[in-house]
Amino acid sequence: KVKKELEDKGFKLLYQGGDGDVIDMNFGTDLIMGRPDMGWKTIQVKRNEGAWDRSKKYYYVDWVIIADPFTIYDNKTKQPVEL
Repeated sequence: KVKKELEDKGFKLLYQGGDGDVIDMNFGTDLIMGRPDMGWKTIQVKRNEGAWDRSKKYYYVDWVIIADPFTIYDNKTKQPVEL
């Protein structure tokens, strides 16, 4: 769902991982997607707000995206990102 939503907004997929994937396990990255005006973004996807532990450090992730409702957060500032 998140990948499709971003593709609908003009993003291209570079990488898609998931549970147990080596990149996900080592870097916390579920998706790497990019758009010319935004560059490439490393993304951690969470099903809902309750699944996101904001105190957890995702050092290699640019965005945390909540699938339902679809919301993008900047990982450093924890603020919503408007596309």
